[in-house]
Amino acid sequence: MANDPIDQNLPWLRPWFTTPNRNLLDLTANEDRVLCEISAGWDSMLKIALFDSLGERFGKEIVSRVIDKVVAGHIRAEWAELGARQPGCDIDNLVSLVWDPLPAAGFDLRVEKRPEGTQIHCTHCPHADLGRQTGASHWLYHLVCSGDQPMTAGFNPRIGFKRTQTLMQGHACCDHFYFLLD
Repeated sequence: MANDPIDQNLPWLRPWFTTPNRNLLDLTANEDRVLCEISAGWDSMLKIALFDSLGERFGKEIVSRVIDKVVAGHIRAEWAELGARQPGCDIDNLVSLVWDPLPAAGFDLRVEKRPEGTQIHCTHCPHADLGRQTGASHWLYHLVCSGDQPMTAGFNPRIGFKRTQTLMQGHACCDHFYFLLD
């Protein structure tokens, strides 16, 4: 939809929600109904209004869970494919692919290599700005931030991911940490 902040800022989401690959998703019948409603409304209304409306109808928790499952299934598959094409799928390569392009897109971050893994401190995120500007931080968290762990697992299942805070949830930074699993 024209002038939709989700379409304008997160264009990769469109195919995931308009033509989702249900083979990647483990949805209950009720969750599938919600996804059908999201798919049907994607091009006819503003996404935030769509999610709010479905949240009132089905419950915010189930709509959030459906978004998480769609994002996780698609991002995991895409990053598994990307990882398979890389000469190496170690932490350094993942961090380079994910984080190196982001400062040019308006992100402020610091990468710290530690013996036990790699710590990222992101102190400015345009997606978090969008969440605040639109009053939709809850939905943006599920559309963007919820994909971090499945993206990592897709790229290399031997890389672990943890995070205790996000800008999207009002913290001072996002503290992504990548480490090798035993």
